[in-house]
Amino acid sequence: MTNNFADNWTIALTGIFGTGQFWFEPDAAGFLNTVLVDPTVFPNQLLVESDRGPGFTNGLADGTPDTTDFFLNGSQLSVTFFDKGDVAAAPDTGSTLGLLSLSVVALLGATRLRFLQLAA
Repeated sequence: MTNNFADNWTIALTGIFGTGQFWFEPDAAGFLNTVLVDPTVFPNQLLVESDRGPGFTNGLADGTPDTTDFFLNGSQLSVTFFDKGDVAAAPDTGSTLGLLSLSVVALLGATRLRFLQLAA
């Protein structure tokens, strides 16, 4: 599998042919996930794209197998798209470190203020 760019992959599969199928994006109405075959432009490859839309109204439910639109070396191929959702982005360490430092300074300031109040 090759990740071409965000939400777009190609899968090399010698002997693949057919048309393709659409699966509804489970978390976004009107968006689709697609698996297509284009033997003219991309021979022996499946084209996979996630989060296409908005405005689509025709497709299978997420996780539904398609056994009619894909063939591998002349035999029917079952293809299923499972959308695992978007992966949470890694935290921004720059701002995380800044916020941690600010909280430590505030904590130290509060303890010094309490110390001064006890001394009085």
